[in-house]
Amino acid sequence: MKFELSQSSVKTLQDHELLSRAHALAQDERRAGIALLHHLREIERRRLYARSHGSLHEYVVRELGYSDGAAHRRISAMRLLQVVPELEAKLQSGAVSLSTASQVQNFVRAEKRMTGSEASAQELRSLVTAIEGKSSRQTEAMLAARSPQVAMAIRERPRSIDGSNLQVTVVLSAELQEKLQKLRDRFSHQNSNPSLAEQLEMLADFALRKMEPRKEANREAVVKDVRCARTHLLQLDHRLPRAWGGGNELTNLQLLCAVHNQLKSDRLPHETLCAVLGE
Repeated sequence: MKFELSQSSVKTLQDHELLSRAHALAQDERRAGIALLHHLREIERRRLYARSHGSLHEYVVRELGYSDGAAHRRISAMRLLQVVPELEAKLQSGAVSLSTASQVQNFVRAEKRMTGSEASAQELRSLVTAIEGKSSRQTEAMLAARSPQVAMAIRERPRSIDGSNLQVTVVLSAELQEKLQKLRDRFSHQNSNPSLAEQLEMLADFALRKMEPRKEANREAVVKDVRCARTHLLQLDHRLPRAWGGGNELTNLQLLCAVHNQLKSDRLPHETLCAVLGE
């Protein structure tokens, strides 16, 4: 069913028709959202995002136009859907939202990192059932009851509060507080009472100044692959692998993100050689 989108057309609808159409649009939106999750899963499986991006998240933000938070929620829900297929019906009915599904996935991932124990498929199903009809706040409380330590770790993650600023909740140990006090004393001639954000900026500026000479010295030494803009955990790669006769000369070296380095290693020898020779 097609719907008029103009404001003037909507104003002419009778009350019952307006309510009925709003309900149908919500159903269509949820259906389209679920279809997107399936598409994202297949894009990830084929690693199609790596043609121009270093991660699926980067692809969803830059190519599909979602915000960081919206992209994260959809990717997290997609991964939970892989393990709990029953989630699809709950998403379609509205019993579970993308946000609460994402909360469950984020929680069990953090729990695995902290404890080394991975939630079973049955546990995930139980959690999905438990969040039916719950708001994000109620889901957060339920998960916190399962493990307060994991919930606290998740709260420490940055959250966007507008287009350019992030809000972070962090627990400072006594040792870190002492170090920050020394930092404040050291820079008191510049700012006698800096905020925590200003202290972090001081540290970042200091670290970058220390690193910059080394970066400039190596800038011309290695050619960076331009398929993506990732700068985190780059890996040094031989354009033509040493096992196939490649040397350590600078022209045979490049920096790749982990995804593109893996894609390159998945190629057959003749495919890599053709890529090197530009054929």
